[in-house]
Amino acid sequence: MIDIKYYDFELPKDLIAQEPIEPRDKARLMILKGETIVHRYFYEIIDEFDKGDLLIVNNSKVIPSRIYGNKSTGGKIEALFIRDMSNKIGEKDLWLVILKGHGLKPGVKLIFKGKDIILEGEICEWVENGKFLVKFYPKDKSIRSILNKIGIIALPPYIKKKFNDYNIYQTVYSKVKGSIAAPTAGLHFTRKLLKDLKLKGVELCYLTLHISASSFVPVEQNNINKSPLDPEFYSIPDKTIKLYNKAVSKNSNIFIVGTTTMKALESACDENGLIIQPEGFSDLFISPGYKFKSKVSRFITNFHTPKSPPLLMVSAFYGWNKLKRAYQVAIDRKYRFYSFGDAMLIYRP
Repeated sequence: MIDIKYYDFELPKDLIAQEPIEPRDKARLMILKGETIVHRYFYEIIDEFDKGDLLIVNNSKVIPSRIYGNKSTGGKIEALFIRDMSNKIGEKDLWLVILKGHGLKPGVKLIFKGKDIILEGEICEWVENGKFLVKFYPKDKSIRSILNKIGIIALPPYIKKKFNDYNIYQTVYSKVKGSIAAPTAGLHFTRKLLKDLKLKGVELCYLTLHISASSFVPVEQNNINKSPLDPEFYSIPDKTIKLYNKAVSKNSNIFIVGTTTMKALESACDENGLIIQPEGFSDLFISPGYKFKSKVSRFITNFHTPKSPPLLMVSAFYGWNKLKRAYQVAIDRKYRFYSFGDAMLIYRP
């Protein structure tokens, strides 16, 4: 049994990045190759690529999912819309929502107001950890269109700074709407860096995995041996499948950006490392001891929060003892952590 307390570490609060470096590719980059640690800047990652290498990124786009409102009795509330449950349960406009506020329980009525828009709802059931099933009563618009009008993009709770432009939380290649959170390892790429990679002969391709809120939630001890993740939709286009399978057959280097890209590939691949399930919903939970199926050889990722699913995935790929040592080096050298922080490039052991 894995002890989740083992995957914890102390981080000075001043190392939690509150905004990205500009330009994005001036972030720092830690390269992990075996036991070796090299310190570079992200724009220098191009030196790690050879002509013919493959780079796979997640092009999911973050959508507005947070709105503020009140209980019918007046108390303030905050709602983060996670997933439309209508098809699963067979009742229209029933959503899984994370609610913050006092006195939240089944039967409590909720009201959200915007310009020319009122959305009312009622809590039906407590699920877990602040999650509730809520029945909504939209008048003439869909829930999603209402969120687009009065909702905002939900930044992670450790980012306290307020922004006027939430596009700061989108990758430059984001395209397919559907994520609650950004695939943040991709925030380091600029259009110029992507162009330079293509000029070098690197093949760039895309897949989509829509990120749920469970990526933020630390794993509890009693959940370590089962998936604590919400099912997340992923889709891999034919072009990406052909390029990936070709790279596998030629034994070319395959770079991926982010834990969400890894999750999509691991959900899609067979035991030979070839993609056979290009679309579906994945609740795959990758933790130490997991045997990777895909042929990813280079893993670009961020510095993750303690005891989180992304940290466990990276530990499974590289080894927690080595990763913990690298994290301590990053802390000593004042690297910036989490969504707007610095990056790592990990060579497959």
